[in-house]
Amino acid sequence: MRFFKLFILFTIIALSNNLFAQADNCSFATSISVTANCSSPTSGTTIGATQNIPGCVGNADDDVWYQFVATNTSHQIIVTPSASMDPVVQLFSNTCASLVSISCMDQGFTGQTETINATGLTIGNTYRIRVYHYGVGAGSGTFTICVTNPPPAPSNDNCGNAINLLVNTTCINTSATSVGATQSMVGCTGNADDDVWFSFTAVNSTATITVNPSSSMDPVLELFSGTGCGTLSSIQCEDSGFMNGNEVINAVGLIPGNIYFVRVYDYYGGGGHPFDICITGPSASPIPTNDEPCNAIALPTVNSDCNFLQFSTVGATASMGAPTPLACSGGSAPQQGGFGAGSADVWFSVVVPANGQISITTQLNFGINDGVMALYSGTCGSLTQIACSDDYNYPGTGNDFKPFISATGLTPGATYYIRYWGFGTTTGDFGICVASPVNDFCSTALYICDLNGYSGTTSAAYTPDRPCNMRGNAEQNNPPTYTYTPGTNTGGIFGQGGPWGTGAPLFDVQINNNSWIKFTAGNTTAILNVAISNCWIGNYPSGGIQMQIFEAATSCCNFTPVSNFEESSTNFTITANNLTIGNDYYLMIDGYAGDICSYTITANSGIQFPDIVAPRPNICYGDTTTLFGPDLASSYLWMPGGDTTQNITVQPSTTTTYTLVVEGVCGNKQTMTKTITVNPNPTIQINNGNPVSVCNGSTATLTASGGNTYVWDDNSTTNPRNVNPATPTTYWVEGTDANGCVGYDTTTVQILTQPTASITANDTSICISDNLVLHASGGGTYTWNDNSTLDSLIVSPTTTTTYWVEINVGGCLDTATFTVTVHPLPTPTISGNTTICVGDSTVLTANGGNSYLWNTTDTAAAITVTPTTTTTYSVIVTNANGCFDSTSITVNVNPLPNVNITGNDSICLGTNATLTATGAASYVWSNSATSPSITVSPTVTTTYTVVGTSSFGCIDSAQHTVNLIPQPVATITGTDIICDGETTQLTATGGGSYLWSTTDTTSTISVMPNDTTTYTVIVTTNGCVDSTSYTVQVKPLPTINAYAGTTIMMGQSTPIYAQGTPPFLWTPTDSLSCTTCANPTASPRETTTYCVQTQKDGCFNSACVTVYVDETCGEVYVPNAFSPNGDGNNDCLKVYSNCLSEVLFRVYSRWGALIYETEDVNGCWDGFYNGTYLNSGVYAYTVQAKLINGEEIELKGDVTIFK
Repeated sequence: MRFFKLFILFTIIALSNNLFAQADNCSFATSISVTANCSSPTSGTTIGATQNIPGCVGNADDDVWYQFVATNTSHQIIVTPSASMDPVVQLFSNTCASLVSISCMDQGFTGQTETINATGLTIGNTYRIRVYHYGVGAGSGTFTICVTNPPPAPSNDNCGNAINLLVNTTCINTSATSVGATQSMVGCTGNADDDVWFSFTAVNSTATITVNPSSSMDPVLELFSGTGCGTLSSIQCEDSGFMNGNEVINAVGLIPGNIYFVRVYDYYGGGGHPFDICITGPSASPIPTNDEPCNAIALPTVNSDCNFLQFSTVGATASMGAPTPLACSGGSAPQQGGFGAGSADVWFSVVVPANGQISITTQLNFGINDGVMALYSGTCGSLTQIACSDDYNYPGTGNDFKPFISATGLTPGATYYIRYWGFGTTTGDFGICVASPVNDFCSTALYICDLNGYSGTTSAAYTPDRPCNMRGNAEQNNPPTYTYTPGTNTGGIFGQGGPWGTGAPLFDVQINNNSWIKFTAGNTTAILNVAISNCWIGNYPSGGIQMQIFEAATSCCNFTPVSNFEESSTNFTITANNLTIGNDYYLMIDGYAGDICSYTITANSGIQFPDIVAPRPNICYGDTTTLFGPDLASSYLWMPGGDTTQNITVQPSTTTTYTLVVEGVCGNKQTMTKTITVNPNPTIQINNGNPVSVCNGSTATLTASGGNTYVWDDNSTTNPRNVNPATPTTYWVEGTDANGCVGYDTTTVQILTQPTASITANDTSICISDNLVLHASGGGTYTWNDNSTLDSLIVSPTTTTTYWVEINVGGCLDTATFTVTVHPLPTPTISGNTTICVGDSTVLTANGGNSYLWNTTDTAAAITVTPTTTTTYSVIVTNANGCFDSTSITVNVNPLPNVNITGNDSICLGTNATLTATGAASYVWSNSATSPSITVSPTVTTTYTVVGTSSFGCIDSAQHTVNLIPQPVATITGTDIICDGETTQLTATGGGSYLWSTTDTTSTISVMPNDTTTYTVIVTTNGCVDSTSYTVQVKPLPTINAYAGTTIMMGQSTPIYAQGTPPFLWTPTDSLSCTTCANPTASPRETTTYCVQTQKDGCFNSACVTVYVDETCGEVYVPNAFSPNGDGNNDCLKVYSNCLSEVLFRVYSRWGALIYETEDVNGCWDGFYNGTYLNSGVYAYTVQAKLINGEEIELKGDVTIFK
């Protein structure tokens, strides 16, 4: 069986809110998340599920539900079944109460994955998914499901990115896919929601485009011309195959060098599939490929449409091996169309349609102006001329040198050859079309299931056809002449105006070359837009096409216009009104005065294709019915079932929608549906299915239900029916409901014996307010004295009462009685105290009966109770008849007073404490005081007691102990004499806490007074305090100062000075000339601080001074010139440095003789040598020096003496 996906847009399905179980219905759909991929799909099963709504295809008796929230505008839904499951996957929008089906997918077979590529989703909306097994039951029933993001769109998702293909002489496939693609324009057939694009450059006038689809794809192939994606014009749409079938376009009339566009998509949409595509054709050549008859280009299938294809004779040669043309009509002698060895002819082949007629027309106002055509039969190597046309009298005069051939009596299905050349040696482009007047007569009217896009022509091959009352409004009713009288309304209906629309106001309508189309109305109004092209127009410039729609009372007779009449060589609109939906109507097309024009009809509304015919669209369960597909289709495919016949007989068990895909009716596949409603057979019952019995000799009434009419076993039709059987007898009835469906039932009437009634009960007496169950037996039905009809009766009489029951067994009656005696209840009482204090007891005494049962489980009449809280006591009192009643008494328990004493827990000796009692109404203290508060002054620790009495008279007591605390003794220890600037510690004892006059709170404090000071401390123990004082004497420090010069150079010395009372002691001791002197000399090598100390009466004082050492040595250098002239400036040459420790300075003449040498760091040469002062000149020197920091320096250079 072959399955396909039926794509249903915006089908609203009403659902019940009373659905079944989780995942088994929409309302409890299992939520699944959108995942990045399907690596972890959700596992599911349809086993045990039931149908919620009818399936979109197949049997949905096991559907289960899922839901997800869209996170993108497109998502991919993948269901992978187990081996024996054939899944159907359906996607819905909207709520469960008003679902809208977006997609229904069933492209695979058993065990194959189903995928929905959903587009146009709203982010944030919830969508629902239904999964079920195509066949009856669940199959293997298990599957996985996931929702993920869609695959990316292929690069050629739109025309602007079309993949360029090469035309090859053999098929070289290019692998492609439509998975993830989106729709770029409305499809020429089917659903183009996954179209992808290709382009190619024509290298010859023919090319073959082949699409080889994957197994689950039903490809649609469309070819376009145009200068770019914005100017596309559809040339051909091909959808001749089904799933996994190649689609092929044999394109002819291509213009070499022009770019053409190819669109591929899946007919059913909602997915996308991989496929292969290739383009084959002859390679580019300066000579047309159809230069010889055996290379003739095969023209498309012939129909009533004149679709001009353009070709060229440029580069062609004369086919001298073919018969020389002769008898070419319209031409001059020798009537060969100027054919000769220099002529350029090209060849075409055409298959003749079933009517054996073709007409060959050249394109007006295009290409070669003087052309010739010949038609041949036979084979390409053995041709026989049938017709030849040189010139033809087309309407007007501008195209009369163009040929036209109309041939009849040809062999249907046979191949014929067409030869075309320019007169003589003329070459160039030309256009040609081959059509057939298949709808030349009303009786052969072309039934078009969908007029939208239909194209045709008013070719000269059509002949006038005036069936019955059909004639123009200027034609006399004098057949066969039909005299033309323009300007006079002869009553002819073609061109007449009326309530259906406007007519031809000049009354000039004549029938010349009319053709017929029949269609079915899909609305009360049909609107047809007619586009006209390629017109040969005669002398009347507004001629062209004449068109009007008619209804016919009988086939092709008694015509009445239903639309306006239009006549034009440009576009116009035909509107038909007051149509009956489902009726057939005729559209008649004619060329004014024989004008020849091509036209294309766009049906805006009102046209429908023929539906499936079902004589019995409503059947009863178990019945069969036949569905009839439309005629003229070339193939049929029914779903469910997969039948490929035109008609099928079905026996559905539930209401089922059948889908038929037909091919050939409108040139493409068409899809139609028919729902067969299966009405259940009625459930017929006699007496609602209850058993029937009567007493012997009585009448039984039999009542049938569940139907509209009934026939009993005695052929009677009355209902109800009375019977009087003497023995048990079976009766049957046949019931028919409003749908004509039949059901049956039987019942057996039993004969009953006389019944015996009896009443039983558990007792014959009760107490007041009790009830008793009386049980009746012996009957079929029961009627008690209160008219109740159960077999038992619950009674609760207040006085002794007699009850009766009547039993009925099939009309047989008997009666029984039963007396119930009623005893009174006892009157119980309880006496005793009702108010006590906590801890007290009271005696409660019950009266009024023979036995007692307290809620304390006691059974004596009197009980003693000691409740801790207010408590209710109840007692059940039973009298001598066993009747009982109860009563209760509440003992209120008052609480004891909550007596408390507040006041000081501890006091110091000699102080008072105030104690205050609370929680009672009155008080008595242990010291006999009766006031709430008392003041006490104990000399030892003492406990005080108070007794409190509440307002209820309940008493309680409390105690309070006052502790006596001893007085603390404060002391201070520490050093009482210190030097100025020293600190000392003072320690207080004798208490638990301390407070010094310094605000310190520790027992020990550190003090550094500037002068003799007295310190006081307060000590506290348990609130009792004492204080004491302590004086610290402060001795002054001896006076001392230190000073010195502030800065010396490295290596120098300086004196430092101490001023004050000796003795003195300096530190640090190194680099000092004396450590106990008042004025030692300091020789530091680095900046040093020196401190001097003195003491008096054990108190020490010190002062410090800092000697700063300039450690910067600077540069060691020798001047480059000096002038020993005795002026006091630059008179000698020496080595300069701040830190010289050692030096060897030498001066040389220019010839290297030593002329001066010194090791004195202050040595200076005055230019004197060998007893004389040297003249001006340049001398050399060297220096070897050591700095006081140990660094060694070597220098050399030149020096100039100036005089």
